[in-house]
Amino acid sequence: MRVVAILVIAAIASAAGQRNQAPPVAVQFENVAATAGLDFTHVSGASPARHLYEIMSGGGLFLDYDNDGWQDALLVDGGSLIDQAVMRRARNRLFHNRGNGTFDDVTATSGLTHPQYGMGGCAADYDNDGWIDVYLTAVGTNALFHNNGGKAFTDVTRASGTGA
Repeated sequence: MRVVAILVIAAIASAAGQRNQAPPVAVQFENVAATAGLDFTHVSGASPARHLYEIMSGGGLFLDYDNDGWQDALLVDGGSLIDQAVMRRARNRLFHNRGNGTFDDVTATSGLTHPQYGMGGCAADYDNDGWIDVYLTAVGTNALFHNNGGKAFTDVTRASGTGA
């Protein structure tokens, strides 16, 4: 990803400057999320009770779900265990990497539903079919999603017995 490459180059330049006794160079970051198409706002569902899970982020994964050689982004959302209206606003988001520094939101067709208050996840090929699958952790039942050849995911939590 271009953003990561820029950050690595800035860090290397800063370290090289320190070795040569040059004045330190301030590293500057630029928010390019909107330009890149990564539109996401985490729903925390914070309540007056201040439960521990309400102050933690939902997490994010980088994975190449369609095997095109580009890392896509899956952002896991929270929700609310108290307010159902807040819970309905929360949703995980899958962004397909176009390979040019921009992303498409493919959530609507991904099959990656938001059944619980999301906490994080991991991506791996659990069934060794060559496609990266997704396991989402939650306050409540975790969920395993099988990758259907890079097109969409199917919830196989119950069939696999992995919902603990």
